[in-house]
This record gives sequence, structure tokens and C-alpha cells, in this order.
Amino acid sequence: VRGGGDNRVDTASTIKLSILPEVYQLVDAGKLHWDDPIILKASDKEGGTGIIYVLHDNLQLTLRDTVQLMMMLSDNTATNLTLDQISSLGTNGADAVNANLDKLGITDIRCLRKIGGGGASKAAALPENKGFGIGVATPRAMEGLIERMERGQLVDAASSKAMIDLLKQERDRWTIGRDDQTYDIASKSGTLGRLRS
Repeated sequence: VRGGGDNRVDTASTIKLSILPEVYQLVDAGKLHWDDPIILKASDKEGGTGIIYVLHDNLQLTLRDTVQLMMMLSDNTATNLTLDQISSLGTNGADAVNANLDKLGITDIRCLRKIGGGGASKAAALPENKGFGIGVATPRAMEGLIERMERGQLVDAASSKAMIDLLKQERDRWTIGRDDQTYDIASKSGTLGRLRS
């Protein structure tokens, strides 16, 4: 990352990248399971990107479903449901994500709250994070997170590979890689106003 790599910016949906290592860590530890059932309620539905918000109430999903939809379609409802699953273990989901990032030595990415509000982390209350939406990060920190994923250094090599494989399935190809379908691209896009990342 050159010029501006240490500037703190609104993450938009790229904050969803920071949730992945926490979920994989919890599954690896046996605290969550990929087939854990998640029942969709009307109150869970968050518009914007994704498809879950148009599906019927009481639909049964799994943790694997919500994580895949969070990353492949940038589904906002799936993201909130995933954070809720993390919260079900007794710690605010966004706080748990941030604690895991701290353990990894990544302090320049902060998950601030669920999409649409609610579930605010302790970091959201800090003065330096006022004015940011669902997350804040530096480009250098995001690059470092993905680099560690690629090197097999998040959770374990198999989990890191699974995360990269999931990022290769992202459906948004209107940003990075939009003109070149020759290569597999592991990415997570995000938009906020006129910002495209």
C-alpha cells in the first residue's frame, strides 16, 4: 500500500473481512458449528445488499449459509445474523471480532456495529471512531489481514485457505477484477456513497 496506507477510512462492507477469522476461530474451537441453525425473523432483515431480506420469515439458515452469503453477496442481513451468532456466546459480536483482531496484532481495523445500527462495540464509543459507520480501518491493515489469510496464518492453514476460497466466490466484479476474468481473484468489495473499495 502506497500513499495514504495509514489513513483511517470508513470500511463499508469490507469490514466483513474482519469477521471471518473470528468465525473460523470459534468453529475451530468447537464453540460454533457450521450447521448451527439460524431462524430468520422479520426483525433481523436489513436492506441494502444481499437477498435474505426478501426471503420469508422463519426461514432456517445455518452459520455456513450466513457466512457464505455475507462474503459472496455482501448480504447485510447475513452479516448481522453472523454477528448475532458470535454474540450468542456471551460477548458482543463486534467486540469479539475486535478482541480477535487484537490477538492477531491487528489494531487498525475496528468493527463498530451491526449494519443498520445496534450491537455497537466498545470501540464505537471512542471519540476517534465517531463519524465512522460500521467499521474503520487503514488500507495497510486490510492488506495485512488478507496477506495473512493468503499465507495461511489466520486460525490455521486449512481455515485460511477456506477463507481465501470463499473470497474467490464473491459475485461483485464491478470493482477490482471487473475487466479480467482470466484469474481467480480473492476479494471483498464495499461501497459507501461514491467510495468503491
